[in-house]
Amino acid sequence: MMRDDKNILVEGWEALAEKYWSGEPASDQPIWERIIEGWVTIWGLDLKTRAFEEIQRYWPQSLPLLEVAANSATIGSCDGAIIPYAVQTGESLQISYYLRMVDAKDPEFCERLADFMRTGGDRVCRLGPISDSLVLPDFSCYFFEWRIEGISLF
Repeated sequence: MMRDDKNILVEGWEALAEKYWSGEPASDQPIWERIIEGWVTIWGLDLKTRAFEEIQRYWPQSLPLLEVAANSATIGSCDGAIIPYAVQTGESLQISYYLRMVDAKDPEFCERLADFMRTGGDRVCRLGPISDSLVLPDFSCYFFEWRIEGISLF
């Protein structure tokens, strides 16, 4: 696989990814995927629990941000989502991660979120003490850049 037991990309992951993208199986175990455009909210408890454990293990300082994301999703917002994004800069392609916080700029949304946090009861996601700051997980280990000389992506 491309990641070790600490969820860090292994040495030589680029070659593994290239083989995978060319259609060569990564292992005997199938990996089902779907490339989509838009947003997905995960409502299933098993996957949520595994994601929570991963964040708690590697980025515990980001739990308040996860709490904001979970509660925002419950009231219909995608705020708090962290997404990979490919950016072509000259002769290279970079994959970076961005935080979506669009609705947080809307005072009406902020009031709805605050009201939900006060009155939502058991539906409110609480992952720890209230924090005055939100800390992004450090995804720098997932950043990569590829030279794409002579290839037009768009």
